[in-house]
Amino acid sequence: TKTTDGVITSVGAAGLIDDTIDYTITVANTGNVTVTDIDVADGDVTFLSGTNPIPSLAPGETASFTVRQVIDATDIANGYVENSASATGDSPSGTDDVSDDSDTDVDPSNDPIADNETVDGPDPDTDTTNDPTRT
Repeated sequence: TKTTDGVITSVGAAGLIDDTIDYTITVANTGNVTVTDIDVADGDVTFLSGTNPIPSLAPGETASFTVRQVIDATDIANGYVENSASATGDSPSGTDDVSDDSDTDVDPSNDPIADNETVDGPDPDTDTTNDPTRT
């Protein structure tokens, strides 16, 4: 899950190039076996807190990161900032055989999505499992 409080940190007027947005990435083990060596990837951000890779997550455990994205010219042209993260880890029976992409927690109208794995988010495709966070 990736969330943002929607606060843009500005170097001048809000919403300009080089302003920043902080996100919280939460990785949850919703399965029934421990997952180890979990690498969280997000090419658009700088990790501010959290341990990456995550050494292990038992079933039901979570780990969180704070990350920062810098607004660029493409974001300004689009009128929004879009971001996704992925996590890949090892099950007891394999290497890099457990993975997931972040999904937004809000629909295109900014209403909460109760189960973001089954409801499509703001991206143009109809895949419910890969919806980026838009700010």
